[in-house]
Amino acid sequence: MSKNKCVLGLLLGLAVAAGSSPSGAVNPRALDAALDAVLQREAQQYMDTFRRRRGNSTDVTIRSWADLEDSLIYMDLGAGALPEQDDGSNEQLEQELGSLLLHYAYLAGMPPHTQIRALYQGRPYNFYFP
Repeated sequence: MSKNKCVLGLLLGLAVAAGSSPSGAVNPRALDAALDAVLQREAQQYMDTFRRRRGNSTDVTIRSWADLEDSLIYMDLGAGALPEQDDGSNEQLEQELGSLLLHYAYLAGMPPHTQIRALYQGRPYNFYFP
């Protein structure tokens, strides 16, 4: 079984087991928790791989979660992820990681208009580089 099918099965299985109604509708809170767990795991795994590819030994913690109501996926990169100057060096990271997280969001049933919000220690990039 492919990794995507396993993750999709996990998301749907957790959502249904954790609180589907008698009508069969999935409890949004259960889906939210299951999706958040997958997003968090995949984001940290991607970040660790991305750092190794770049030869960066600094550990960077990342948090990722879904806002189902507003159709948003957040990725909040911790200390060490922000470049020292506005040189565009994080553009590839944001694009690749955003695409990966959207992939899992779509598998979980989030709508096609779902967007990514990248944060650095809780604030948008332009807070640091206006």
